[in-house]
Amino acid sequence: MGASSRIDIARFDEHVARRLITRQEHPDGGLLIWNYTATTQYSAAWDDVTLLARGLITTLDGLIVARPFTKFFNHSEYRGPLPDGPVTVSEKLDGSLGILYPKPAGGGCAIATRGAFASPQALRGTALLDAITAEHGWDWHRPTHTYLFEVIFPENRIVVDYGPAQRLVLLAAIDTSTGAEDLDVATLGWPDVVRTEPGPVTVDELTRRAQAPNAEGYVVRFADGLRLKVKFDEYLRVHRLLTQVTPTAIWDLLAHGQPLSELVERVPDEFHAWVRATAEELQQAYAAQEEAADQVLRSVQGLPSRKEVAAALAPAGRVVRSVVFARLDGKPYAHIIWNGLKPRHGSAFRRDS
Repeated sequence: MGASSRIDIARFDEHVARRLITRQEHPDGGLLIWNYTATTQYSAAWDDVTLLARGLITTLDGLIVARPFTKFFNHSEYRGPLPDGPVTVSEKLDGSLGILYPKPAGGGCAIATRGAFASPQALRGTALLDAITAEHGWDWHRPTHTYLFEVIFPENRIVVDYGPAQRLVLLAAIDTSTGAEDLDVATLGWPDVVRTEPGPVTVDELTRRAQAPNAEGYVVRFADGLRLKVKFDEYLRVHRLLTQVTPTAIWDLLAHGQPLSELVERVPDEFHAWVRATAEELQQAYAAQEEAADQVLRSVQGLPSRKEVAAALAPAGRVVRSVVFARLDGKPYAHIIWNGLKPRHGSAFRRDS
């Protein structure tokens, strides 16, 4: 799909049907906003559609009217070769992405967030946009470009405490048709622009820097447009505490047949591999217990009395014994295995080496 000025609506709708992306129509009609889902995040189902659907706004027939950042990953997740050449490092702000777009009914612009036209963050961002533009009277907006902001206000605090500030921080300006970042946002006259420093610096050097308190981390941008995130360990630790991501929480969802997508939606990308590994470990343990019970069940099915069955089951573990009796009685048994697998404590998220 590249940097085409249009999307293939049918192909995007196929991804909607597979629950890899969502589409939402503007309340006034005429526009669609596309966003990848927690299913995509958890299963790492990234392709040209899901990478692009990060708050992409189009007309009903697929013309792109606002082009946000494509999905970008944490440094530890990125598997491709890193480009050569200089990089630009900017502060990773801990708010909500705001995407400037032209209102469908005409008469100015508004702010959307990654998957919604009318979220609380979008409405606050639009109010800040109107207030700041009116106060300064600047004619800074070029309709050929998509302007991206960080929307920060006290009620939207995630981890970093910005105090009482209400901010609409300009992050980037992207040519809506081509995807090129050909404008230096520091020269546009917007009063609150993300702090940026040029290289030379490597991503590895950034990970070794002293980690600032009350901050999220960095965004590194290479000359070819590739972006990577470098998040501070303390930010991740506090985020985990706030979202209560533990093995017990994962176990609880699996034991009750609930999807993990709700949990994944609450955590940053850095947690997804750990969530997947923890879930797979629990599922493998469940399968092992079920197979053990199957083997024991086959060995006792021919015994004439329950007393003899009980004697034959004596060497087996408590869970296996309970599962076998449940199956002999035609009763459900999944809860027996899951209860035996419940983690004894909710250990903290661990960063892989």
